[in-house]
Amino acid sequence: MKMNKYARRLSVFLLVAVGTLGCDTSYDKQNDKTETLLTMGIGCLATSPITMKSTTYDMDNQIKSASEQVILNMSVQSSQPSMKSMYEMYAGVELEVDWAQLDKLLTDPMRVVKQNPLLTQFWALKKMASSIDARENGTWMDSDDTIDPLLGYFETTRREDRYCQIKYSDFGITPSSRIDYIVEDNRKVETNMYEAGADNIFGNKDDLLVKTTVYQYNRAGKMEKAINYSYSGDVREFENVYVFTYDVKGRLESMTSYDGDDENDLTNRMTWGSYSTLTWGDTGGKKTLDIVLGLRVFFIAIWDQPVIRFHYEFNNDGTIHKMIQFEPISETNIDTCYVYVYTPGTMLNMGDMNDASVNYSDDEETQVSRTVNELVFGEN
Repeated sequence: MKMNKYARRLSVFLLVAVGTLGCDTSYDKQNDKTETLLTMGIGCLATSPITMKSTTYDMDNQIKSASEQVILNMSVQSSQPSMKSMYEMYAGVELEVDWAQLDKLLTDPMRVVKQNPLLTQFWALKKMASSIDARENGTWMDSDDTIDPLLGYFETTRREDRYCQIKYSDFGITPSSRIDYIVEDNRKVETNMYEAGADNIFGNKDDLLVKTTVYQYNRAGKMEKAINYSYSGDVREFENVYVFTYDVKGRLESMTSYDGDDENDLTNRMTWGSYSTLTWGDTGGKKTLDIVLGLRVFFIAIWDQPVIRFHYEFNNDGTIHKMIQFEPISETNIDTCYVYVYTPGTMLNMGDMNDASVNYSDDEETQVSRTVNELVFGEN
């Protein structure tokens, strides 16, 4: 599976982060009831789900992929990134190695690693449905579809002090894992991963806790550490820690993993742990960013192996103008170039989000597809 599918849809994964929505929808401002209706509408939005639909079309106007992300409600919108911070999602990815596929690391690296975006607040999504194939019946986003193996399909429910997320191995039919999110101040502070118990049903009391991640933040609300623990019976054991650093402007600068004696021991880089470096620049008066996401590997010797690279160019208002994603391992071969389209006056635009993107196989010369985003109030 090429990484471009991950980048294309993950870049609109949380586009429901529309900030303080301007609610310029279908209200008739010619009558005196407008203000009352608007107030009622905002109140409804504060507690009702919001659906972000994303559809990618090829040059023959045929659908290539589709996804729907349902955010819980507007009250959690501050947890979501905008197109001014979306790059953090790609730079803060924990890569977990599939040891059975390790021999393919240099030839097909995306088969070897699973991605876990640490900086992303997945708890705020009530549902994620992502399809890359409509299959036999030709209808997109129904139960026979092939899910995106990277974005997946999951559903989240609120249970007392936590958000319980059930992931599926297919399009909403077969549960495959459970993650519970504990949230404070609209950000996750702990996640707990479970395996199904003896009944092989996720979400019951016999689920087996296998991994806990604790998140720490700095005074500015930026994530500083993600600390992973495993379990030996009921005993929790430290495994590793991912550390994030920021420059004086508060911009993400690096992610590094360590596996010392505890979460405060930052002397030993984690072998087979992921890392990222971010290089900020300025070209022709435009702010730029280059990201390297990689693994610290061990074959006889230890070295840092870049897995995927990104190049960003920003608009004057700080939103992303263009993202170039290079082929895995390569420094020069472009996989996909995404040029983002912002439509003035729309609610997505008012939240610093893009309404569409034009997608190229090179640096803005050969278009191969286009992606259209749509915001729907309430569940689709």
